[in-house]
Amino acid sequence: MPRTKRDPQALKQLTERFTRLVDRYLELSDRELAEALGYSGTTTLSRVRNGDAFLDIERLIRLAELETQSGGRPNIHWLLTGHGEPVLRPEGQSRRDKKERLIDQVKRLEEPEIDALTKLLTRRQEPS
Repeated sequence: MPRTKRDPQALKQLTERFTRLVDRYLELSDRELAEALGYSGTTTLSRVRNGDAFLDIERLIRLAELETQSGGRPNIHWLLTGHGEPVLRPEGQSRRDKKERLIDQVKRLEEPEIDALTKLLTRRQEPS
């Protein structure tokens, strides 16, 4: 049976989601992430970030077991499909924990996301 040809657009999307997950939520250097995933160096991670390769199943499992700065876990379903949230949150968090997590997420927003959030909040405050 012939091997299915790789979809460059799908690989690009995977690469973008992987980079976002690592840089914005895990906040690990490539060296730290390579170690956590069981790689001896950062070469494979560089290839993943460049869209030349992707993690194998064992590495995806290890990635799913890592803890984010906010106490959640990477959402592998989101990583592979783009559906859902990038991070699975631990259940049973207190209201204070949720507020702190929200503040942490707002701190990580990029300029376009800040603009969109500002517009949304402004619209909600306007009288009907």
